[in-house]
Amino acid sequence: MASDSTPPASPTAGRGPYLDRRRFLRGLAGLTAAAALPVASGGTAEAAMQVRRLRLFNARTGERTDTVYMENGVYVPEALGEIDFLLRDVRTGDIVPVDARIVDLMWHIQRLIDTTEPLGITSGYRSPVTNRRLAGQGAARNSLHMQGMAVDVFSRTRSARQIAGAARRLGRGGVGEYRNRNFVHLDVGPVRTWSRG
Repeated sequence: MASDSTPPASPTAGRGPYLDRRRFLRGLAGLTAAAALPVASGGTAEAAMQVRRLRLFNARTGERTDTVYMENGVYVPEALGEIDFLLRDVRTGDIVPVDARIVDLMWHIQRLIDTTEPLGITSGYRSPVTNRRLAGQGAARNSLHMQGMAVDVFSRTRSARQIAGAARRLGRGGVGEYRNRNFVHLDVGPVRTWSRG
């Protein structure tokens, strides 16, 4: 679907080669310095003190995370690494640092749909190899999944319509509602929406 095409370069696009789990986890140690970098917070004391916890589960592997990925307005590198691992390409094992904006988007959506239940992930990062394999099933050739800028999510207690509605209200990227398959595509590319079935 053309609506999932790649926008201009993102802040986290091209942050390194594809990694296997061991190399990725070893590399996390080098990210500790990033914890000192503040998040753009609009300058408010409330935003600077904010704690953000995200609950996710990978529907393909059964793995779960319940992690505080931001404390005092600063991203927690180890928590982001845990999320990156959960969102890896499970077909190839490749891991990339996902765009922090997609992590924030999922956090905002969990708050808007008013649930503490983990969001289910059916697709996070996709390697080019995996994306080519899925092209026959509707995956866009230049999918934002390949840049760590997109996820496909669902909830066991909320409908695809509720999740898509929350995402549309936020207006932070692409929102594709797949009602028959009960999942929602979210990305941090250009703002656009679509529905299927």
